[in-house]
Amino acid sequence: DARGATAYDGGHLSSAARAAWQIFSLGCPGTTCGVLNTPAFMKARFAALGVSPVKPVVIYGAWQGGWGEEGRIQWMLKSLGHKKVFILSGGLASYSAKYSPRLSTTAFSP
Repeated sequence: DARGATAYDGGHLSSAARAAWQIFSLGCPGTTCGVLNTPAFMKARFAALGVSPVKPVVIYGAWQGGWGEEGRIQWMLKSLGHKKVFILSGGLASYSAKYSPRLSTTAFSP
């Protein structure tokens, strides 16, 4: 889940970890906020979220309500060599409208 903390806490897919792109940067807030940290650092952060290079990853965001956070997470994973990274078209709202999943307010723990 690439959405912000408020949206994530309000309801997310039960198997979704919150992946804020800022935790992969050199430090937010500040002038280095948009600068990616080292590949080793990012791999460790993704692993802590339960991401494995051998498992497919589906990323969703707020879609039109966001600014492309899901694309940034996908780009970071692909830059680290992850082969199976997908973006959920339309975000969580579109998926929920079509499939009516039960959303969780409990943080995912890998």
